Amino acid sequence: MINDTYLVNIFNALPGREVESYVLQRINTDVFANIDELMNNIDKVSRHLKLKNGSHGRYLSIIPTNGNRLFWKGNDKDVWRMFNYIPNSISYPLAPNGNFLYEAGRAYGKFQYDLHDFSDSELYETIPDFHNTKKRMDIFRKAVDDDKFDRAHAVNEEISYLESQSNLASFIVDLMNQGMLPRRVTHNDAKLENVLFDATTNKALCVVDYDTCMSGSMLFDFGDAIRSMANQTAEDEIDISKVKFDINAYEHFTRGYLKEVAPVITDAEKKFLHFGAIVITFEQTLRFLTDFLLGDVYFKIDCLEHNMIRARNQLELLKGMLAKKDEMFMNVKKFCN
Repeated sequence: MINDTYLVNIFNALPGREVESYVLQRINTDVFANIDELMNNIDKVSRHLKLKNGSHGRYLSIIPTNGNRLFWKGNDKDVWRMFNYIPNSISYPLAPNGNFLYEAGRAYGKFQYDLHDFSDSELYETIPDFHNTKKRMDIFRKAVDDDKFDRAHAVNEEISYLESQSNLASFIVDLMNQGMLPRRVTHNDAKLENVLFDATTNKALCVVDYDTCMSGSMLFDFGDAIRSMANQTAEDEIDISKVKFDINAYEHFTRGYLKEVAPVITDAEKKFLHFGAIVITFEQTLRFLTDFLLGDVYFKIDCLEHNMIRARNQLELLKGMLAKKDEMFMNVKKFCN
């Protein structure tokens, strides 16, 4: 968790309104330095979702301060914000079964569809070059060359494999720069835990956590969702033999996602959608391995080898995707018809 999150229950004496619940968060200002830009992005996205879904829709909405501000700042670096609480909702770190993956796909697909007519130019870039895989490849290569902590020798095989697949680094970036893939508002943290489900019906209610909403490609969110949901193990599983790309999980999510984005997805996005999973998994491998080479400056670690273990885990997942990329494409094709 990046931010500190609390559930606040306010007991009300008025009949029928005994308890009002809200979500209170302390924002991590080390990660998000420009709070005004961050909160303006969230406010614009949530207002647009409210416009699309009406009063009966489920979405996050900022509760303003008494001074009608989007956040409250204390005398020190503490910055706080409050959202509405969505009742009878639950989230999961892992999907109990394929139906939850299908519903998660629908949730992220609907999020993308609802924002298809919202201009990405209205949003600030809160984390510059977040999915610029080409730039991340350059940073990785420099970390290898500098090898400040004498760690490159421990991951020579991983370095060689990533170099053998280096064409992936520019794949999405080049397609976007050439205008083949449209720029859209993207979530950029498309994991299962950011989907709220109805605790009674198990249907997806909405996507939450708009902190990283920025301009990007549909392939980013689809890819990150598959990366995180179609891995049969945790991303720091030590036993690499347990890491498998779950094509059935991929199919469940893809079916739900394409059901919602069908009216707006372009032919180019259909053609390259499966590559989103491959490229983002490649990118995450780069990020973990780069951090290992730089002395673990970004990701929190539990041991000195933690980022190396994560990188090897993601690399194995990447290999599984590359082995099944034709089947992945055929799944997209099947659900687009």
